[in-house]
Amino acid sequence: MNQRSQIPPGSRAEAKRRTRRILLEAGLAECSEHGLEAPSLDAICSRAGFTRGAFYVHFKDRDDFLVALFDWVLAGVLDALVGPEDEQSVDAVFSRFADAVSTGLWPMQEGRRVPTERIAEALERSVAIRERCVDLLQRAVLRLTKVAMRGQESADLRRDISASQIAQILITLATGALSLRQARVPMDVRRLRSEMMTLIERRPRLDA
Repeated sequence: MNQRSQIPPGSRAEAKRRTRRILLEAGLAECSEHGLEAPSLDAICSRAGFTRGAFYVHFKDRDDFLVALFDWVLAGVLDALVGPEDEQSVDAVFSRFADAVSTGLWPMQEGRRVPTERIAEALERSVAIRERCVDLLQRAVLRLTKVAMRGQESADLRRDISASQIAQILITLATGALSLRQARVPMDVRRLRSEMMTLIERRPRLDA
């Protein structure tokens, strides 16, 4: 069924947002299945059910589209991995990271998953995407700092390391694990997750 027929009546602005979202979803599907270089504008537009004219309303060219696509992907991955703004548990964050590393599929919102190699291709290809990734990692550190602070307040996490340092440790270890997986280094992800938690959990009191 043509995707355009699925857009319900509404404001012009809402229709434009929906069209853009459908084009991004089509581009993600094409890139996930065939790689970053393969999808043509015709393939993306055909999959979305729109003409090239509709495409150019939202994007200047294919490169502009790919930057927008991976900006959307990376933001979705961050939200899915770090969790909601009121996430309470570092352990829950670790579980999501461990699942992504073990499967090689990074979660997005609404149940979507993105192959690790597609994200790596995009980061290698585009300076703009790399810069956006840095911005998003900084956001992730800020959000994980809040999670770590709640863990310290509940006495689940050690307090001799600042919450911001804990957040940076988590990001560094997670991205390091991703790099090892990219290099096909064998990993026991479950054990790695356990050892990562051991590093930041509250230590037992010596006088207990």
